Amino acid sequence: MILVQVAAIEEGMRLARDILTPQGLLLIPRGFVLNAAVKNILLNRGINEVWIYKREEEEDNPLVKAEGDFFREYNRALAAVNRMMLRLSQNQPFEGDDLRRAVLNLMPAVLTSPRIIYLLAKARHSGETLYTHALNVSVLSMLLGKWAGLDEGEIFRLGLAGVLHDIGKTKIEKSILEKRGLLSSGEWKIIKAHPGWGYIMALRSGIDDGRVLKAILQHHEREDGSGYPEGIAGKEIEPLAKAVMVADVFDAVTADRPYRRRFTIYHAAEVLQAMRFGQIDPAFATVFLEGLASYYVGNKVILSNGEIGEVVWVDRFNPTRPVVKVGEKFYNLLQCRDLRIEDELAIISEG
Repeated sequence: MILVQVAAIEEGMRLARDILTPQGLLLIPRGFVLNAAVKNILLNRGINEVWIYKREEEEDNPLVKAEGDFFREYNRALAAVNRMMLRLSQNQPFEGDDLRRAVLNLMPAVLTSPRIIYLLAKARHSGETLYTHALNVSVLSMLLGKWAGLDEGEIFRLGLAGVLHDIGKTKIEKSILEKRGLLSSGEWKIIKAHPGWGYIMALRSGIDDGRVLKAILQHHEREDGSGYPEGIAGKEIEPLAKAVMVADVFDAVTADRPYRRRFTIYHAAEVLQAMRFGQIDPAFATVFLEGLASYYVGNKVILSNGEIGEVVWVDRFNPTRPVVKVGEKFYNLLQCRDLRIEDELAIISEG
């Protein structure tokens, strides 16, 4: 590592140490690829020096290399999603082959990186948009496919369905998508139409896989029939759609929105736990929750009593209520029901 003046930062340098706010909260995580926008943020906050990796350190460290491979393909895929959304917003079909290549090129990094949840948390520092949500759901859907033991062909379909699931929202006005209060009946009717619009957009753009098209149409259907647009239930719902549902819920809960702050991955897991009894597929939800639990250990968290600690153990049957070490004390949140994890400082697990 070397200490570099922020004014001398060059595009592509990689941060070697977390940058924290004066309150100890994570501002920019270790491993983040620096650019002009980040440089301005640092200067505006009065931060004049940062630690960066030397080039040889990046090449020799397998975790850093895996991270670099992921972000390279993630950013390329994000550019493809941007192109797709721009064309759709102009009422033009998108290039289906361009998007397929982006998902196919991203898939190996998703399947081989040891800490995708950690990397997606870093990716959030680039901002929350319809574009990033689409790509994050694609990544999480592929990860769920891996955890479920699906073959690579099926995982690719999941990635494609995930990135396309919300394209119908390009027809909805931003004022409705970002409304802070309750939607009117007319506005809610518009929201419920987006899966059907997305189905037509994908079909017009050369997406001819019937199962992927069904996943776009059905990703808001629910196991008990309470979803939309058709109100179908259980076995009537395409399995790809069921997997995308899980990824969509998790990413939506953990994302910042104009009308609310993001929730933690622990809260998102609790939402999934509650929804698997009637709303989302219990098998996919359970696989996702068990896979997610492996990322908890080592996380620095803020408890609802204000104390800061580290997750040291997770019960696979109750992954949202781990054991947290604070100094010499241990809180078993399964027993301490009045305590909860309020926020995360940083995800530091290397596994």
